[in-house]
Amino acid sequence: MEQPLIEAFNAADAMVSDISGIVVDFMASAKPLVMYAAQYSDPAAFRASHPSAEAAYVIDRDLTLLDASLDAALGKDPLAASRQRQADRYLGGTDRADPARRFVELVKELRVQLNLGHLPDGSWDEQRRGGSDDRGNERTRKPSR
Repeated sequence: MEQPLIEAFNAADAMVSDISGIVVDFMASAKPLVMYAAQYSDPAAFRASHPSAEAAYVIDRDLTLLDASLDAALGKDPLAASRQRQADRYLGGTDRADPARRFVELVKELRVQLNLGHLPDGSWDEQRRGGSDDRGNERTRKPSR
């Protein structure tokens, strides 16, 4: 069954994963996250090596924590607040509801800071517009009005 990733996240009660980039994407769901530490017997060592696991229930390589991890994740979920902090850290804080808008704002801000002639309202500052484009072609300055 093929299903878009976001729909799969929405349908799931929790995620069980190894260390993977998809873990960070799943954090946006605010649902419990269980991670399998295939090379670690100590969950603290796994979390220290993989910061995205800080808010996850960790199953050690010998599976001794399997039942406790699943019970916690699907029960009272004591890591919910920590997972929210991690999601804010990795996914952009409270602005993550509209990430494209925040990204565009940051790019506009960066252009102004770098003196590239692009103003926060999206218009060009004609006094700064000269120079060359990204292909090395000389830009011409338009006369001031």
